Amino acid sequence: MFKFCDCSIILMVSTDPKFIDTVFCRFSVQEYGKFRVMPISEAAVALAESGKIGALNLLFKRHPYSLSPFMLEILSAIPETVPAETYVQLLPGRSPPAGVAVRKDDWVECEKMVCFINTSVESHDIQIQVKTEPLVKHFLGTFWPSIDELTNWYKTRARFMDDFSGQLDNCLSFLEFALHKGLSELQQFHQDVLYLYQIIYSDDSDGETSSNMSLAKWGELSDYDKFKFMLKGVKEENVNERLRNRAIPFMHGKLHMVSLSGDISLLDSANQNIEKSFLVRWLTETALVNKLNICLVVIEEGCRNFQSNAYFKSDVEAIDCALQCIYLSTVTDRWSTMASILSKLPPLHGTTIQIVNLERRLRLAEGHIEAGRLLAFYQVPKPLNFFVEAESDEKGVKQIIRLILSKFIRRQPSRSDSEWATMWRDMQYLREKAFPFLDLEYILVEFCRGLLKAGKFSLARNYLKDLEC
Repeated sequence: MFKFCDCSIILMVSTDPKFIDTVFCRFSVQEYGKFRVMPISEAAVALAESGKIGALNLLFKRHPYSLSPFMLEILSAIPETVPAETYVQLLPGRSPPAGVAVRKDDWVECEKMVCFINTSVESHDIQIQVKTEPLVKHFLGTFWPSIDELTNWYKTRARFMDDFSGQLDNCLSFLEFALHKGLSELQQFHQDVLYLYQIIYSDDSDGETSSNMSLAKWGELSDYDKFKFMLKGVKEENVNERLRNRAIPFMHGKLHMVSLSGDISLLDSANQNIEKSFLVRWLTETALVNKLNICLVVIEEGCRNFQSNAYFKSDVEAIDCALQCIYLSTVTDRWSTMASILSKLPPLHGTTIQIVNLERRLRLAEGHIEAGRLLAFYQVPKPLNFFVEAESDEKGVKQIIRLILSKFIRRQPSRSDSEWATMWRDMQYLREKAFPFLDLEYILVEFCRGLLKAGKFSLARNYLKDLEC
């Protein structure tokens, strides 16, 4: 009985001319002999490695139950350079394909034969030869990878495709096929790959920098680092275009993904660290390297219409960002740019403590800018943030006042009375807007001392008389 069944089953797996012609372009007794006795999964891997997609497809159709446990391993063996559309029919979806066509069971391919093989055939090699597809179906049933296994495989495969071939467009197509097959869990990963694709293949990208960015490296970057990479190398003339087309949608996309999770703590964090901090952090870092012109054009564009461009969450965020930028900059010759930044800000409405504090900070910043302009004019330049900590260094501020007067005299000893009058008004303005902690009497004494050094005795007397009055 066993010999009869054995021969019958072997005959079924040995005489399929269509299959032989597809797998072996030219029939070879030796090759077919090896193929017939080797595990079918190894045969499938060999076909995949050689890029014989047609033969592999036929093998999966004839042996779906035998190959399904090894499906991901087999598909991973397909060369990364092979276009994904050529084997899209082999790519796994969310669930097994419906209506797998397997030939009708032969009379010997029954439950009794399965039990007989399990108990009587100890040799694994013999089991391979006698198990036809209907018998494997009885043995194993339907197997399919979990959703996590599938998503991890697609991500890993996409990274390998980029690493070994550099064909990011092929990776993108590969992931699009996965989405079409119902694996919505890959949506965010696909979007990240799409952003990288846009960066690398855009006309305005930094070719050398972007070409060195692989998908694996891109995946290791934090969301904020990706945001910064999108804006790498921008100039005044293209920064807003880059923001509108890539960076801002990316920023809001990340916020949307967090909001969909329904986690309140994450949502609060996202409001601070994604919508606000991505753009504001980038602008403040840009100000730190003194690129105030870029800050100016971004803030101007962002303040035109909060609803349409979505640069800033609110007018409060925009104003706070602008103030941070001008105070973080260390330049001492860009006062007009700083004043322009403040001039682009929207008017504040309301009487809340936050609004009142912002209005106070704005007035203070405007005064500091004019004070900085005066110090630069009198050849004692200081960055804007100097005025923030000035009160804690009163001794240093007094030294600056004396230095201003000293340079004023040395540059041109024979100053007119009107020039000295202008100097006095400037001194008063500096005290009012930047150094209110200095006593007016001290300012006048230093001013009169300068007059005396310049030989303006009668003028010094007149100023002192005004003080007595």
